[in-house]
Amino acid sequence: VLGGETYGPFEEESQELPLAVAMFLLCRRAARVER
Repeated sequence: VLGGETYGPFEEESQELPLAVAMFLLCRRAARVER
């Protein structure tokens, strides 16, 4: 839960997330960027 919103769980799927959520997950190495 981030900012009162729940995201996930995701497993091997692509999702568009708000920037703050994406940065949090990237910093925790819980996500990766696809091109």
